[in-house]
Amino acid sequence: MKLYFGNHIYTTGNRLSIEELAEKGMVKSKVEELRNYGFAYNRVSSINSYEMAKNISKLIVNNQTINELYYDSCFGDNLNVSTSTQISIDSRNEMENFMNYPAMHLCNELNLKNLKYYGLSQLGCSGLFSCIELACNSVRCADTSKSCLCITSEKVPNNCYYDRPEQKLLHSEATSGCLVSNKKLNYEIIGYASTTNSNLKNKMLEIIVTFASMTKIMFDKYSINIADVENILTPNFWPDFWLQLVLLLKGNKKTLHFDNIAEIAHAFSSDFIINLMKLESEGLIHTDNIQIAYGYGYGSHMHCLIFKKVGTV
Repeated sequence: MKLYFGNHIYTTGNRLSIEELAEKGMVKSKVEELRNYGFAYNRVSSINSYEMAKNISKLIVNNQTINELYYDSCFGDNLNVSTSTQISIDSRNEMENFMNYPAMHLCNELNLKNLKYYGLSQLGCSGLFSCIELACNSVRCADTSKSCLCITSEKVPNNCYYDRPEQKLLHSEATSGCLVSNKKLNYEIIGYASTTNSNLKNKMLEIIVTFASMTKIMFDKYSINIADVENILTPNFWPDFWLQLVLLLKGNKKTLHFDNIAEIAHAFSSDFIINLMKLESEGLIHTDNIQIAYGYGYGSHMHCLIFKKVGTV
C-alpha cells in the first residue's frame, strides 16, 4: 500500500529581530551570541496555540473526509484550551479547566464526528514527525481509504525566554500540519524511521552516528543512493551538526538549506513544513526526486522521513 502526505500548510507569529527580543527582555542570550548561532529574527504569535491550529486546520481539511486526528504540543500550557480567566490561582478550580483538550475542541470546530483523536506530548521538537509516523502506521492497516489530520502547535509559555543558551537555540511560535492518507496527495512517503535515546546527557557524536545508521538502514531497505537525494530538510538549528551528518553519509552539502535559520529561527517541529514550503516556492523540489527530512526533539527523539513529489494530484 502506498502512503502519501500533503495539503500541508503553516502559520507563524509576528516577525521580531533579535535586537527587539533583547530590548523586550525576551531572550537570555546576548544579541551577538544569537547572531553567532545563525539567528536574526524569530516569530511571536499574538493568539494562542489552539487558535493558530484551528485556523490552519480548516484550510488543510477543506471539506475532505478525515478519519483520525493527531494533535501535538510539547508544552502543557498548549494542551489546554482553558484561559487564565477560567483558572484562578487563589482558589480551587473545576478539574475540567485542566482537561480542556484542544484535539477534542478541534474535532468539534471542524465538525469531525465519530473519529479517533490523539493528543501527543513530551516529544519536544519532533512532534509532527511522530504524528505522521503514527498516522502512517494506522493508514497502513486500513482496508479502505483513510485520511488522518496531523497538527503541531506551539506557543512559548508565559514569562519564558524564547532562547535556550545551553542548546544554542532561538524559538519561534508556529503551527503546521498536513494530511496523511492512502489516497494520492502531494508527496509519496517512501519510508520513515525513528528512535529515542532517553539518556539526558547524549553526546553530539552519538546523535550523529545514530542518525547516520538509521539513514543507511533506510537506504538499504529502499534501494536509495545518497547521490539520488535532491534535498535534505533539517531543523532550524546547528548547521554544523547537519553538515557533519551529510558528510558522514558521503552526501553533497549543496542538498542542505539553512536560510530559514536566520529568518524564522527554530519553530519546533513546524520547521519541517516551513522549510518544505520554502523549497517548493523556490522550485527546488522536482517530481520523483528523493527528499529526506530529519527531526530531532528534546529527549533525543530522532526521526527520518524519506519521500518524493508525485505528479498531478
